[in-house]
Amino acid sequence: MRRAEQNYSKNGGIVFASLGVVLALGWGFLVSQRRFIASNWAALTSWGAIIALGAPAYFSFSFGNMNSVGDTFYDWNSDAAFTLEEPLYVASGIAALVAVIGLVAVLRRPAIR
Repeated sequence: MRRAEQNYSKNGGIVFASLGVVLALGWGFLVSQRRFIASNWAALTSWGAIIALGAPAYFSFSFGNMNSVGDTFYDWNSDAAFTLEEPLYVASGIAALVAVIGLVAVLRRPAIR
């Protein structure tokens, strides 16, 4: 990669993983507090939103590195890379569905006054 003068860095992956851990810990701490006044549906919907945002965030952080690999090795196996990423995309899709269902369930409830 260096010989081909392509920029490849692990920093994006480290930042991505760190942000995911911080968001997960922050969410877990927030919903475990007794003062957390939102409903269980709000907790579930916010969890779904955080997990659903994992795939776009990963794509953003890895785009430059994947382009560098593709530019350097014209015959690289892009299907193998997608096979590694597929569980993240599936989990994000399911979490997005959970978030939408939770949001719809909350909005369909009559307002309590």
